[in-house]
Amino acid sequence: SDSDSDSGSGSGSGSGSSTTTTNSGPDPDDPDDPDAPDEPDDPDEPEPGPLNQTRSYTFPGVGTTTVQATDGVLSLVSATAAAGWAVEEAGIEIDGSVDSVYTQGDLEVSIHVEIEDGFLLVRVRERNDETNTDTRFFEYFDADGNSLGDMGANGS
Repeated sequence: SDSDSDSGSGSGSGSGSSTTTTNSGPDPDDPDDPDAPDEPDDPDEPEPGPLNQTRSYTFPGVGTTTVQATDGVLSLVSATAAAGWAVEEAGIEIDGSVDSVYTQGDLEVSIHVEIEDGFLLVRVRERNDETNTDTRFFEYFDADGNSLGDMGANGS
């Protein structure tokens, strides 16, 4: 029989201490305990749901790309350029993502939309050939179309 008990052998006087450990259930710190509870999900990592939504992404002053996700499959609804801009190309890529490219002289803004891990991911690239600058950022949206925030920027 396996005993998890350690009865202290102090004399009862002074400041000695004794510790008694009794196995009264699953040990959450023991990965080999089959009754230990599962580790909780990371609260900072939202759970993806079924992706069925229509989402418009507007790059201010440039244009708006609208996509529809139906059971995890994207389609392009529209790509509309703002005044002074042109839609150079817009459509579905071979990998199922949606790309739209807006141009005005040396300026080019690409909006790329894909589904990643159950979330809608929008990547934007702003390029200026005259100044040789290239800025990229991306944003995730949950199944309800709520932004999970700007997830990063990278410029050169």
